[in-house]
Amino acid sequence: MFSFAKPFCVLRVVFGLTDYEMGIVPFEVFCREYEYYGSSVTQQTINLTETEKQRIIDALLENYKPENRVYRYNFYYDNCTTRACDMVTENIDGKVVYDNTIDDGMTMRQMLHRLNNGSPWSSLGNDLLLGIGADQPLHGDDTRALPLSAMRAMEKAYIVGSDGVRRKLVEETSIPVREGRQWIGDGFPLTPVQCSVILLAMVALLSLLERKMGRYMWMLDALLLTSIGICGLIITAMIGSQHPTGYTDAGYRLYDDADLERLQHILLFRELEFPLKDIKAIINSPDFDRNKALEQQIELLRLKKEHIENLMNFALGIKMLGVKNMDFKAFDKSKLDEYSRKAKELYGDLPEYKEMQEKQNNRTEEDEKIMADRFMLLFKEAGEMKEMDPSSPEAQNLVKRIQEYITENFYTCTNKILRVLGKMYSGGGEFTDNIDECGGKGTAVFVDNAIQIYCNNAE
Repeated sequence: MFSFAKPFCVLRVVFGLTDYEMGIVPFEVFCREYEYYGSSVTQQTINLTETEKQRIIDALLENYKPENRVYRYNFYYDNCTTRACDMVTENIDGKVVYDNTIDDGMTMRQMLHRLNNGSPWSSLGNDLLLGIGADQPLHGDDTRALPLSAMRAMEKAYIVGSDGVRRKLVEETSIPVREGRQWIGDGFPLTPVQCSVILLAMVALLSLLERKMGRYMWMLDALLLTSIGICGLIITAMIGSQHPTGYTDAGYRLYDDADLERLQHILLFRELEFPLKDIKAIINSPDFDRNKALEQQIELLRLKKEHIENLMNFALGIKMLGVKNMDFKAFDKSKLDEYSRKAKELYGDLPEYKEMQEKQNNRTEEDEKIMADRFMLLFKEAGEMKEMDPSSPEAQNLVKRIQEYITENFYTCTNKILRVLGKMYSGGGEFTDNIDECGGKGTAVFVDNAIQIYCNNAE
């Protein structure tokens, strides 16, 4: 729910500063409201076990706590539709597999125009507020940001349980409230394009009249300049909107909170003088402790502050007393170096990390590239069989070969680590993009499903 009683409500919507709050409303009240306005309600009954239903109830109660119920609404990636989908997918025993062909390749602008068909002024308002990246083609989870698209995707989706058994996600679809008579006003009789043409004709006519009469119509110029100024403010608001859409038209990346958190940890370990190769291994490790990393950052900054203060006192001493009787303790970085060393040891104690370090030390950059290319060939092979059942002997044999390859060339890949890797492969971001680029759309999800079945069978 969004409160329209908040101060500067319209500006908050324009700039994307919309804080939504979770609310609880009886279903009967919800239906009566839609019936009053003549809108229909489509109900999908999700095919859940009793355990899964209880998990969702617990998750909803956790979200409804005062400290959790308010969230920053994001029209593209974190809205009331995506949250409903996430609530289901995150609390089932297995994984939801969607039909990603539905609305694949459409842009957010096209999807909204489809819903605004026949209302040109609504389409214009959406265009002004959508932001500068709304013409990027959408794929995968991003296509389910609107209720209609999510409903169609869920209708064809299925669940692959931890035991490898498939079941439909939607058990039944019903319409408890059918569309009634809607009282919609006629609205403004002219379209935005018609208004623009009329305005252009009026300005041209008045300009010709002004020239013929030899008179300066200052009111016309004032009106035009004011209109241009208002348009500039609207465009500024559109560019400054905090509804990120992935990439700007110029190709600049727009970061979400997860990206910024990851970047923060990368910068932290760079401050600790970790090589980028080690940083990648650490932050992708299933044992990575983010809270511990933040504690290290605070301690490192404290030691750096102490070191800089000592240098400042040293410089002031030289200025006041000269170089006599001065020592060089201010240049002692032993505390800072010792802290960095201990921080490295914290992650270096992981047997998998040590094993990977030992193997990497004996390889050149060219060897690393060849090894990565060979590893991706396994995912290319997975792409050729992604239409098969992930529990099939071929798919399970491929998982075994992936595990053996990781163990042989990187670190001992236990079933526990393999299970986490599977989730990372299909969890979105760089991992999923690289795998899907190699094997085709849906390869990462297929590999994850096959890995989970493989690990379950091994238990």
